[in-house]
Amino acid sequence: MKIVQTGTSSLTPEKIAESWQAATAAANNLNQSLNKMNVNADHEILFLSTRTDPRQEVELEASREPDSKVTQIEISSPLPKPEIGSE
Repeated sequence: MKIVQTGTSSLTPEKIAESWQAATAAANNLNQSLNKMNVNADHEILFLSTRTDPRQEVELEASREPDSKVTQIEISSPLPKPEIGSE
């Protein structure tokens, strides 16, 4: 199960990913991985995760159809697994 936030932007997917990468570099405690795809749309997926426990992950997906001026954005993060105490 995931927490998901969706929205739109006038920025290109590349500009959005660049901004997130700059914030990641400034934070100094995040790992990042970027996937770029240009099949039928400009599509960027950026994965961020913390380097410390408890590990947290966030995924940014930004895509824009050709000739469109609107970028679709989805930011998601898995819900943490509940701790089950032993009896």
